[in-house]
Formats: sequence, structure tokens, C-alpha cells
Amino acid sequence: MATKQGDGIEQINAEMIGVWFEILATGAYLASVPQCTATLRRSHMQGAALWLPLSYFLMFLCVVMGTGIAVARAYGAYAIHGNQPPNPVSTYSDTSSPLVLIKNSLNVVVAMIFDVIMIYRTFILWSMNIWSIVVPTGLFIGGVAVGIWALWTLKETRYGVADIDAAVATRIREFFIITFALNLLCFGMMCYQIWRVQSELPDDCDGPCSVTRRVLEVLIESAGLYCAHLLALIVTDALSSNYFFVFLDPFPPVGASVFTMLILRGRRAEQYRDSRTSIASTIRFQRPPLSPAEVAINLERIGDAESSTGEGQGNKSARRDHDGT
Repeated sequence: MATKQGDGIEQINAEMIGVWFEILATGAYLASVPQCTATLRRSHMQGAALWLPLSYFLMFLCVVMGTGIAVARAYGAYAIHGNQPPNPVSTYSDTSSPLVLIKNSLNVVVAMIFDVIMIYRTFILWSMNIWSIVVPTGLFIGGVAVGIWALWTLKETRYGVADIDAAVATRIREFFIITFALNLLCFGMMCYQIWRVQSELPDDCDGPCSVTRRVLEVLIESAGLYCAHLLALIVTDALSSNYFFVFLDPFPPVGASVFTMLILRGRRAEQYRDSRTSIASTIRFQRPPLSPAEVAINLERIGDAESSTGEGQGNKSARRDHDGT
């Protein structure tokens, strides 16, 4: 993407700032990996589905590989090679190099993983109603197609060919718009369900049920941070601003951090529920167990939601009642 007139920042500077942010975001993400790994391991030992740890591991690989590639490109751009002075313009202008293709492929994979998670959360929260995910699934299929098209167009890019550069920018913007629309739709549907459940709670509820706590739970658990990051990518790309690269590089660790936040948030909610200190409407990744006021989605209990039958749920309820007496 060429520098826009009056943009205020050169592409090579935006790329470097993006690498700094990516390293910081990756560090913050890696700090939570041990705790999240222990949570997933404990859940798997309790019989949870295997797809969630696999998705988490795949996202972890994408983040680590993406950050490594970003650092390698930065070193190649600003290091002195023999008698040749650093030439970051040449390095970052080669958008069809293998490292660039791998880096952008990892961005697409991370977005796809997060889209699947959002669709599944919506599906479970809406009582596994297949009609609730028809539109999000259609957007996901369209996003996959556009993402592959964008990568193919990027592969055909040659330095200085303005028409292809414009086509790449258009495909990338279309991909992020589709992903943003999917996440915003799922975000709105989950917010509605959260609001509906919260409205059934007593008006004089305080502490964990405070208005601020409710808003923060909605924003965190419905991945509002991820949607905001996507919006920043779309706006900067639409304006042909080089600030786009500031947001593009840290995209994988930001998505992975939100994913980790959801897992840890679900674990804490389960612990609060077990000690009877949490509100009943905490979002967890499982089928609503008792009443509309206890609608919950728990990332770690996804296997229970997929395998439970009516009889099985009755037996579990009976055991819970027995343990509580």
C-alpha cells in the first residue's frame, strides 16, 4: 500500500511501530499461556472435547510464527549486510516474498479460528438453534473465499504494479469487512441474550451484579476488543493510511489474547459458581442447565454441551441436588 498524501507516516515507520506492538502483544499473550494451558488440560481430563485445545494450540503456533517472521523481516530491513547499508524500503515493498505470504496466511487462519469460536458461542447461547447461525455461517464461508482470493492476489503482486497493489488492498479490506460483520452480528446476538438474562435478575442486586460489572462482562466475553481492532483495520485500509500496518502486525496476538481471556474467564466463572459467589447468568460454553436465568456458555465444558442428553442432564441435576443437601 503506497503512502497516502498527507498521511503523516511512512510505510517503513508504520511497519516498525507495528512490529513493536506485535512484540508487546505477544509478550502479554505468552504470559497467560501457562495458566490457560493448565485450564485446558484440566478440562480435557474431565472429559471436555478435544477441539478446543487443538484450536488453542493452532492459534498459539500462528502467533509465535507470525511474531518470529515479523522480527526476521525487521532485522533484514534494518541490518547492515556486508558493505550494503540498510534498505527497509526494498524489504517492505516486496509484498510477494515467502515471508510476507506466510505472515498474511497466519493472519487469515487466526481470523478464521476466532470466527468459528464466535459462531459456536452464538449457537450454544441460542439453545443450539440452527437458524441462529445461518447468516454467520454464510459470512464465514464468504470470508474464507475472499481470504484465499486475497492471498492469491498478493502472491501475484509485483513491486511497482499499481493495479495489483490496489486489488490486494481491496481484497484485504473485503476480508476484514466480512470478518467484522460476522463478529459484530454474533456480538449483537450474544449481547441480546445477555441483556435478556440479566433483566431477570433482581433490581437490587449489587456487588458482582453491578452495572459496570455487567458491561465489562459483555465487552470481554463477547470479544468487543477484537471487533474494535477489526474496525481500526478497516478504517485505516479504506483511507489508504499507512497506520493500517500499525494495526495489522499485532492482529494475531490480539485475537489470541481475547481467545485466552474467554477461556480463563469461563474458568473463573465456574469457580465462582461452585462457591456460590457468582451471578447465575455468567456466559459459559454449555447448554443452559436449569432455567433461563442460568443461561451459560463455558469454553471448558463444550464437550458436555455436545454429548449431554436429556436423561444425562436429569442425572446430573439429581446429583447436584444430592450433593447440595
